[in-house]
Amino acid sequence: MCVILRLKKDQTLPYPMFENATLNNPHGYGILYKDNNKIELRKDFSESGNDPEKIYRFLEECKDIERWVHLRWATKGSVDLSNTQPFPVYSSNKKDLYFMHNGTIHGYGQTQR
Repeated sequence: MCVILRLKKDQTLPYPMFENATLNNPHGYGILYKDNNKIELRKDFSESGNDPEKIYRFLEECKDIERWVHLRWATKGSVDLSNTQPFPVYSSNKKDLYFMHNGTIHGYGQTQR
């Protein structure tokens, strides 16, 4: 199952702990962070799996701000960038909304009678 992390300003994880989480959830990652008062999204996917050093280095570079991380373990859906979270839900010049989850959502998009 996926890992979701919220790292507060100046908060880091010990590298061995982060490396373990990243290597055990190898199917892409996404990071939300605030830059110039706007939420930014960085997502990546590699057939060879997530690179913990690359991700950790980026998180360290922007540790002066709050960050949210999603490390994917694919349970449903294709293993590719399109299924890497967080997913953008809404965006305007005043507000950005993203979604990430841990597990499988059943019945999404279906209507009930």
